This record gives sequence, C-alpha cells and structure tokens, in this order.
Amino acid sequence: MAWNLGAIVVNIVASTKGWTAGYRRVSSDVKMLGTQVGALTAMLSGFAVATVREFGKFDRAIREATAVSTVSEEQFKQMSRMA
Repeated sequence: MAWNLGAIVVNIVASTKGWTAGYRRVSSDVKMLGTQVGALTAMLSGFAVATVREFGKFDRAIREATAVSTVSEEQFKQMSRMA
C-alpha cells in the first residue's frame, strides 16, 4: 500500500537589507579599531626607541666617567644601580 501525502513546496526569500546595514557598521568599527591599534603601536614603538636611546646615553656617560676615574667594577655597578 502506497501513501501519497502530497508535496510540500517551500519558498524562502531572504532579505539582506538588515544584514547589509549590520555588515557596514561592523566593517566601520573594524577599520576604526585597526586605526587605533596602529596609532597605539606607533606610540609604543616610539617610547621603546626613546628608552633604548636614553639608556645608551646613560651607559656611555657612566663608562666615560669610570674610564677617567679610579672607580672599581663593583663601584661602577653600584653607581649604575643607584642611577
């Protein structure tokens, strides 16, 4: 015995209007985040470069000072820690 229940036809229509607006909003937010992360990275890089440069100046000054004085290696290390 065969049963025939008929056919079911489904017609699905998707509206992308809301999706498009949401996508644009998210896309804009991601671009803004990228810009902010780039600015933060540049600032941190500049800070790191300045820190290394200043340490180099300090180290050179300490070494020049100890080269013309009678300071021992231990006193040199102590001066560096204090500074």
